[in-house]
Amino acid sequence: MKIKCNCPQDTHEIIVEADYETDPLWCENCGANLDIDVLPVSQNLMKEVEKWAINYGEWMDWENDRLMVKGEYLEMKHNEIGQSLTMKIKEELEGLSVVFKPSGTAELYKKL
Repeated sequence: MKIKCNCPQDTHEIIVEADYETDPLWCENCGANLDIDVLPVSQNLMKEVEKWAINYGEWMDWENDRLMVKGEYLEMKHNEIGQSLTMKIKEELEGLSVVFKPSGTAELYKKL
């Protein structure tokens, strides 16, 4: 399967990692953000992934630069859903390596 990215050859490795205002799929080799709309995944899965990605960072109070109440729990739930979605993506994109990269924001803020 040809996936558009910055690699000179076909991409066969995808990372699922949420970020702000972007699709949560990345080429593991070149780091390019991949457009979920051009991948052969079902509309239902695409909607699930988009809904999940929109909620990225809900555990943070960005105005005060700190974790929300129950922030660690919210991030853990986000990561659990992301792992589940990664498995679904992997099933629909047979032949590609699809791995999940969990968010670690709460852990970083606990250390500050």
